Amino acid sequence: MDISIFNTTFGYLDIIYQAGRGCYGLERITNETIEMKQQFIQNLIKNKHESVLEHCCISINIIGCSRSFMSQITRHRLASFSIKSQHFVEHSDFNYKELEMVSERVKKIYYNLMENIREHYNYFVNQCNVPIFIAREILPNSCLTNIFMTANFREWRYIIRLRETDKNTPEMIEFAKEIKKLFKIIVPEVFIDL
Repeated sequence: MDISIFNTTFGYLDIIYQAGRGCYGLERITNETIEMKQQFIQNLIKNKHESVLEHCCISINIIGCSRSFMSQITRHRLASFSIKSQHFVEHSDFNYKELEMVSERVKKIYYNLMENIREHYNYFVNQCNVPIFIAREILPNSCLTNIFMTANFREWRYIIRLRETDKNTPEMIEFAKEIKKLFKIIVPEVFIDL
């Protein structure tokens, strides 16, 4: 899986700072420093006043995740998703994820199954003239896809906290750890405590 940051809210520090100060009826200070804003935001987060984080968002591009990952991540309804279509995109040479935590014997069976599915998909489309939007029904959850995803800062914090635990698949845990690392670099004031 390859994850890249596509966009983040420009001026997020000022936006969160102003939203937070407004909650407390505080007038804008004319000589505020970046350090004052950063400290104020960290105090808001420490006090669990995270609603102000909803004014800013991050968009990412995920390339090469499984459709089973897609089924999990799209349960986060406060995010927006654009996903590679199996309805319109032909998948005769689909890629699929590696199986984790299984024996070599099981992996061999799995690889044979994936090749069998590929052969049947191509047979349906090329020999039986089955439309690709029907033939897709046999494609597996391990079929790789791409997702463009946008969420506000508060939702990203929730996703990281929820998905980085051992109650998730290795693919999901890897995703949560990677976005946390990336977000700490581009928006440290908001993600440094995670």
